[in-house]
Amino acid sequence: MNIDFTALAPQDAYHTITQTLIPRPVAWVLTENPDEGYNLAPYSFFTAVTSSPPLLMTAVKNE
Repeated sequence: MNIDFTALAPQDAYHTITQTLIPRPVAWVLTENPDEGYNLAPYSFFTAVTSSPPLLMTAVKNE
């Protein structure tokens, strides 16, 4: 499903984001390695930041 957030009012974008994130689904995060390889991993630590513009945030601890 593709959602065109540019066509939604901010309150509708907020409602769509919150209803999508509760209960917490697993996000798929794709990263690119320096040697141009890729890593696709399930990730559940993310949250909504704002609905206008619609942004999600992931937090990664690098040890």
